[in-house]
Amino acid sequence: MKPTRFSYNRRAPGFSLVEVLVVILIIAILAVLSLVGAKMFIKTAAAAKDAGTLRQISTCINMYVADHNDYLPGPLFTGQTPVYNKAPSSNIKEWRRMADCLAPYMGYDEPKSGDCIEPMASSWQKDTTTRNSPSYYVQQKLPLGDAGTTVQCPWGKPAPAANDDRIPMKLQTVMAQTRAARTWAITELDQQHPDIGNPEWKDKVPQGMIHGSYRLALYFDGTVGKVNQKNAAF
Repeated sequence: MKPTRFSYNRRAPGFSLVEVLVVILIIAILAVLSLVGAKMFIKTAAAAKDAGTLRQISTCINMYVADHNDYLPGPLFTGQTPVYNKAPSSNIKEWRRMADCLAPYMGYDEPKSGDCIEPMASSWQKDTTTRNSPSYYVQQKLPLGDAGTTVQCPWGKPAPAANDDRIPMKLQTVMAQTRAARTWAITELDQQHPDIGNPEWKDKVPQGMIHGSYRLALYFDGTVGKVNQKNAAF
């Protein structure tokens, strides 16, 4: 009788340590790629939402202009919040916030002081605290004429400015005396904004441009585009 031979080359069932590590590595890579993809999707969605907000603001400004003898809303503070502050006034020199002017055109027939006009809120304003912060900056130094040597605030200046300075410009005047397609009317607001200065609310806005390498701007012709840190169009 031949002796029984035992083979020790047969592999035990299961995975080796190397195989387990490879699987873990693959799962980790896929998780990272999914996370990066999700972040990119969120950023893209936020930018699309904010661009849509600016387009809706543009539409409502045109509706306001049509009802107010072609005058732009104003006089306005530089930093604009989406919060309704006061009842509309028939005196064109008494306006203060764009939300006060545009609320009726955004479906808020009887807004109350302190109401957030939701269609005007930026994507980063997700709660009561942030919605009371300025989200947009309105143009203050509009160069007029071919040479651009004459500068005027298109939205008028709030008190204590002189009465003449408090009257907003007419939209047709702006369109006729500027390159409307290349002249921004409103930009998103952050601490890197070149025109922000040092107001008391500066620390309440994002530290950097909310879309990373650019901020969105609404031009006087109604288009929405990207501007860099210095508010120059791409």
